[in-house]
Amino acid sequence: MYTIFALVGIATLSVANGAILAFSGRNLPAMDVFNGAPDAYVKIFYAPTSSDQYQPIGTTKYISDNKNPDWSEVYNVPNNGGPTQLLKIDMYDADSPDSDDYMGSVELNYLEVIRDGDGLITKDLIGGEPGGGQLLIKRQ
Repeated sequence: MYTIFALVGIATLSVANGAILAFSGRNLPAMDVFNGAPDAYVKIFYAPTSSDQYQPIGTTKYISDNKNPDWSEVYNVPNNGGPTQLLKIDMYDADSPDSDDYMGSVELNYLEVIRDGDGLITKDLIGGEPGGGQLLIKRQ
């Protein structure tokens, strides 16, 4: 049984029945006018195969004024698609209920998560600010 842990939000996964994941962010860009550090949170999704639509798994609470947040929540990510299953993690800066700022996202194959040798995956956030920081995923 494998477990995956994400450090940009920290989460863990197991191969047969799914896994539990946790996430963390690192080197996140300044997003707020007054002190710069973001009030970051992540939304976690999965798709059983690349031809399926992403389904929500959960959303972390936001962590205020922190460029290196470690979310304490963990999420059970089902293994419904085997090695073709995809994961997507979107990161946002909490501003108000209607206008949170998109910071970027990470997409990866479930197999990539369970095969990583040392259990730590670091991915650059894509689609947000240039130099937008990283999402860490750690297998336990």
